[in-house]
Amino acid sequence: MDRVEKLGQQLKAIGDPVRLRILNLLPPEPDCNHASNVTLLAEQLGMPQPTVSHHLKVLKEADIIRGKKMCRDVIYWINQESADHILRVLPLVFGPLPAPVAEKAKRVVKSRKASKAKR
Repeated sequence: MDRVEKLGQQLKAIGDPVRLRILNLLPPEPDCNHASNVTLLAEQLGMPQPTVSHHLKVLKEADIIRGKKMCRDVIYWINQESADHILRVLPLVFGPLPAPVAEKAKRVVKSRKASKAKR
């Protein structure tokens, strides 16, 4: 899969309102203390567990999230590298972002890099 196809798959994956809500609930890194498993996500979203599992599968196949068996469950978190990549390439696709949006995107990427450096 080339870079454009992968970006298309990722944008399609995050283009669904339910998947956006899931992303909003997921932590930025794996952590047993703030773990998000399918049961917890289903409860928070008020949706059946199989539906949430399907959405998690789509996000995982698009490399937007990661999942790993930890803490007795499979927990999920945002794949920071993919999130940062999408934030970097969107201006290339659509042209420059409005200044406030561009500044916020830069702060998010910088914050994530700082969080990675602390590990």
